[in-house]
Amino acid sequence: MGEQVAVIGRSLRWTWGLNTVAAALQLALACLTARFVAPADYGLMAAAAGTVRFALYLADLGISSTIIQKPDFDTARDGPVFFWTSAGAGAVTASLIWLLAPWLAGWSGHPEAVWLIRAYGLIAVLSGAGQTGLALARRRLDFRAISLWGLSAMLVGQGLVATPLAVAGFGPWSLLAGGLTQAAILALLALRSSAGILRIVPLTRVRGIELARLSSRFLTLRILDSAGLHLLPVAVFLLCGAYGAGLWDRAFALTVVPLDMVAIGLGQILFPLFSRLGDDPAARREVWLSSLMLMVTMTAAIAAGMAAAATALVPLALGEDWSATAAPFFWLAVWSAIRSVTQVSGSLLEGAGRLTVRATIQSAYLLAMGAALLLVSPTRAEDVALCLVAVELAAALLLLPAAARTCRAAPGAVAVRLAAALSPTPVVAAAAGAGVALGGSPASGTVLAIVFSILALLGTLLCHPYRPLRRTVFHHLLPALTGRSATVPPEPAPPDTAPGTSPLPPPGTARLDVLGLGVDPFSLDRAVAAITEWIAAGTPGYICLATVHGVIESRRDPELASAYAGASLVGTDGVPLVWWCRAAGLPAERVYGPDLTLAVCAASAALGWRHFLLGATDETLAALTGNLQRRFPDLQIVGTLAPPFRPMTGAEEAEIVAAINAARPDIVWIGLGAPKQEKWMARHRGQVAAPMMIGVGAAFDFLAGTKRQAPPWMGRNGLEWLFRLCSEPRRLARRYLVGNTLFVALTLARLVRGRG
Repeated sequence: MGEQVAVIGRSLRWTWGLNTVAAALQLALACLTARFVAPADYGLMAAAAGTVRFALYLADLGISSTIIQKPDFDTARDGPVFFWTSAGAGAVTASLIWLLAPWLAGWSGHPEAVWLIRAYGLIAVLSGAGQTGLALARRRLDFRAISLWGLSAMLVGQGLVATPLAVAGFGPWSLLAGGLTQAAILALLALRSSAGILRIVPLTRVRGIELARLSSRFLTLRILDSAGLHLLPVAVFLLCGAYGAGLWDRAFALTVVPLDMVAIGLGQILFPLFSRLGDDPAARREVWLSSLMLMVTMTAAIAAGMAAAATALVPLALGEDWSATAAPFFWLAVWSAIRSVTQVSGSLLEGAGRLTVRATIQSAYLLAMGAALLLVSPTRAEDVALCLVAVELAAALLLLPAAARTCRAAPGAVAVRLAAALSPTPVVAAAAGAGVALGGSPASGTVLAIVFSILALLGTLLCHPYRPLRRTVFHHLLPALTGRSATVPPEPAPPDTAPGTSPLPPPGTARLDVLGLGVDPFSLDRAVAAITEWIAAGTPGYICLATVHGVIESRRDPELASAYAGASLVGTDGVPLVWWCRAAGLPAERVYGPDLTLAVCAASAALGWRHFLLGATDETLAALTGNLQRRFPDLQIVGTLAPPFRPMTGAEEAEIVAAINAARPDIVWIGLGAPKQEKWMARHRGQVAAPMMIGVGAAFDFLAGTKRQAPPWMGRNGLEWLFRLCSEPRRLARRYLVGNTLFVALTLARLVRGRG
């Protein structure tokens, strides 16, 4: 997995690095040009450009995707065929645009619209000539060259042609001249890198049919993709008029320019990478899940910051005359964040060859978009953007399961990564909003919003509780982006099986301090081995399983803190405590109450240990006893007792101790719930004759089947509290909502003070 992320990182070093420069320059040029071109002129050119770009996808004929995806593509044999086919299709498309220009221009009412559309159609010729060279560079993962070509073309086309002409008062013609120049330079650079494709070679009938079949499938997909994106300006033009289309175009440009660094840059890399992975579902699964997490983390955070800063950013970038752009800008930022999910998932489906599924979902997307626009009939650009958000969200809900099935990813794994990726978003949005509020003016508000957003994103990533996200960003991606070798620390291995590692010290001798509570960084197997040793030695003791709730309660309850301190073993039942141990370099694992119960019962069958169950209700104890004995036929359960839920008198506690000692158990399982069970074990240590008491809380109910247990994926990722909160909100709301918040706050405070 590290190697694949490093490939993505090296490629993104160029796509993000140079795209950052290109985005800054393009943003500056767009802001400057907007001050000399009227919104209505921008709207006209946006509609014309959308129409022509849709036609460009027809000229593509699916050739670019075929070059990238086909494993046995032969550049010397197939490259020239595709070049001449693409160049011819571009010329035909330009001719059709020339002929249809009067009909298309009739909708605009602009006196120069016919010749603007005809001239813009020449881009189809330039695009057809250059697309084969660009696709070959993408197949080679040569994103350094692609980024340099794009930057050079943009500097000349927009900086040296479009902007001076706009200042001189040429209006929409300045935008046209800049676009044509940019397309011409990009085509020339792409052709220069693949000069061999200019020769003419023969094509066998069999090979031609094979290439045409695959290209036609990609062509269908490309047309569906482009119809949803490039025809939107035309729809906005028809629904909202030229002025509304102009607002839409500038809002779209301001939103997409920075987010292209992440979304399109990563999307261009993932498609050829997924194609290279072949039929290895495990590799695809890991790359897709990591890419999904990375893409959503970055785009959602950037989009949140942009949306929160819209009221300051738009006037600063475009001028006060464009202040109405802020509303569509906000919703397009939200749309961009959702679209990151569909891009990663769509790239996986295309790279895996599941083009029919991808095309079906995209067709449904287009139908839903058309239906939404027809039903709502929006007259403002922001209403169109809101429709786009709703339909994109529906598409994401369709693409995510399809992509997960393609790489055999569990729904839980997808949900966990999405939740981890989205968690920095509200923090970044709040930071950007605070920057705008403190700024006072659009310029200072925008600067403060950018600074605060960057600090908030870095801070949330550094302190993020989900270790795979931190590991992917800081150990794989950032070293690759900066050109350093990714030194990845090895995954912690269980102490019993890791070769060359020294065994952990005995329980209680080297505990890790977690906000004042000492825990033992043990694995489940090591805990069972320790219990075996203590029972064999006959030394009385007790085991506590610590959670976040126990940490918080022990800080304000001296009796509970003393009970934990006196335990033979304080296991890491709560996953956040496992994270603490691992952050300190200790290879801890979760010692979960139900898992520990089953593991000890399995070991005791051969050793003849006797068990006593104390806690819960008579019905729960009967069900628990039956379930355990069915699972472990040789298990000896020598007694059960359900104490009253009210505080017990001294006499009642003495009777319970006498009943336990009369049964002569080796292990007493305590299911009284925290913190009651920890205090009970501490008070009766030395009175109970059994060598071992183990407090396992709700494990009685889970193993008896009287309460539902959280799915394993939630337990592994620290989300069991959320499942239990939803199951018993009235009883557990204060414990989890207040206690977990305090734990996070205290952890952050410890990190800030440098004591972690």
